[in-house]
Amino acid sequence: MNWSPKKVGLKIAPHYPVAFVGFANLFRRFRACEILYSRAYPLDGYALMRDLKDRAFMMAAVALNRMTFLDSLGLKEGLSPSQKDFGEKTAENRRKVDNRITQEFIGKSSGLSKEAMDDLKRWDDSFNLEVHNASLTWTHEMKALIQGEMAPRFGPSTTEEGYAIYQNRSAEIGWIITRLLPFLQPSEAAFGDEWLGKRKILDDAFRHMSDGLATTLNKRIGSSFIELMDKKFRLKESFHYFESTYRYP
Repeated sequence: MNWSPKKVGLKIAPHYPVAFVGFANLFRRFRACEILYSRAYPLDGYALMRDLKDRAFMMAAVALNRMTFLDSLGLKEGLSPSQKDFGEKTAENRRKVDNRITQEFIGKSSGLSKEAMDDLKRWDDSFNLEVHNASLTWTHEMKALIQGEMAPRFGPSTTEEGYAIYQNRSAEIGWIITRLLPFLQPSEAAFGDEWLGKRKILDDAFRHMSDGLATTLNKRIGSSFIELMDKKFRLKESFHYFESTYRYP
């Protein structure tokens, strides 16, 4: 993409560079996850994906006009870095925003079915299981050890469950990011019809993967994730970058 602040017009869209850098950070973090997976460390990549999921939700909230970039930093009018409790207040503000956005996307204020909310709550919590104490890795390797399949390894993983978990979750996070990509367009259809067509193909592929979880493997998270994407991440074809006008009370 041939991008420059002058072409975007910073007087009209002063925070576009923030969105641009935000997407760059998303892509870099996703690449780090993929490198770990390709080197046979799938659950280490999965643990890193928790932050990727949080960043994707943050970008989605901005793109859907449910928060501003300043909200994501915990900044509010009247809050100054010179204040002694600046760090504590911004951290508390971020926690409040994160909780509100999580509830709006997958929680009680999401409008999703109870089944979907239950499934997505477990989906969300599972990231933390690996981030804290590597619980999934510990469980899988203990199971393999008890069954006599392997001894604990200090190198690449050989447990199939870890690879399956990573593949499924990376497809779901990838689908969210794919839905958000038009937000990178500084104006409507700025990337052209060919780009939009390729993105549509990728979007359909991610839907097919979630549908396969539901229909082929009989895993309800597949249909619940499709419900999430259809109800909370359905964007107009004309979607492109705009300056958020949302003001949190």
